[in-house]
Amino acid sequence: MVETKPNIYLTDGEGPVVFKDLARDVSIKYLPENTFDIVSMWVANDTEKHKPVLEPGDTLALIVPHLLVHGVTDKDLNFEATSVMVAPNIVEHLRRIKSSFSRVGIVSTAYEHLARFYGPKVGIEDSDIASTKISFDDLRNEFMSGSVIKAVLDAERAMENLKEAVEEAIKEYTEGITLGEIFERDSTRPIDDVLGELYFSRLPRFNYSASDIVNVIGGDRKVDRIREVVESENGQVSDVVYVGDSITDDKAHKFVRENGGLAIAVNGDEYAIRNANVAIATEDMREIKRVTDVWQLGGMDKVRELESSNQTSCGKERGYEVERRTAVISIVKHESLKETVDIHKMYRSKIRVAAIPII
Repeated sequence: MVETKPNIYLTDGEGPVVFKDLARDVSIKYLPENTFDIVSMWVANDTEKHKPVLEPGDTLALIVPHLLVHGVTDKDLNFEATSVMVAPNIVEHLRRIKSSFSRVGIVSTAYEHLARFYGPKVGIEDSDIASTKISFDDLRNEFMSGSVIKAVLDAERAMENLKEAVEEAIKEYTEGITLGEIFERDSTRPIDDVLGELYFSRLPRFNYSASDIVNVIGGDRKVDRIREVVESENGQVSDVVYVGDSITDDKAHKFVRENGGLAIAVNGDEYAIRNANVAIATEDMREIKRVTDVWQLGGMDKVRELESSNQTSCGKERGYEVERRTAVISIVKHESLKETVDIHKMYRSKIRVAAIPII
């Protein structure tokens, strides 16, 4: 008798299910230019250090005091969430997945305002969605003292004086310079000083420790959610398929892969791809089930067969063929990581109508 595994399907929300970077889009509307992107880069750089202080996704916690100071409310977040776009054929894909898996859920870094809005659209119950819980109105009432407001505005003014360095850092990152290189330069060290002082020194002095007050579902907290679901199903991590596309999914991918499950990066960035088993670049989310079907029947050996039957090179002589494909399935290998990332970058830009998050 053929054993069918896994029976737990968990996916990130923003990217694999819907296209909407809620926190970034709200920040662009209400905050000084580039605030969200430079904080995202700074957080990502910290998470790559030997002894990080922050978790991937903690940008959503650090940006909150800025949004509060600039008057953003839960009503604003709810309104912004209405412009969410669902990924192509994701509703049909999830319906099919439910026929093959005993548990299907979403593990999303995004503020809960977004998940509450799109959950019914994609057919996932609220109880099966983990997302970042937050009430902007409650936080404003509890923490918005004059001292907190002054600290935030002082930091924003200091960042405005570093505008050229911020713009250059963002430009370099989009051109492929690593975060480590960028933040080691003399021109960007003042950025690190300003943000470090605000989040690790000034705000905590006024009893506002941003990353503690808002528990963002990213990094290790996604791993914790996977464990919770596995325990509730009396299963093993080897029963899990986890689908992600960004740095907030990196630790989840590593945890699932190292424990015998299937970690899938879909239209992912380098952070999402590097610790996945399989990378799927696609314009049609139904393609994911092709991989989960063969995995359930024959494990990674069968997935490798699937890769060999449809993988296409991204070299100049084959680029046109990649452009025409609805999906490119790759087994993640260190030696071909850059090629895989380049293919995913192309698909990511094709499929996402909204601006692509910088990280």
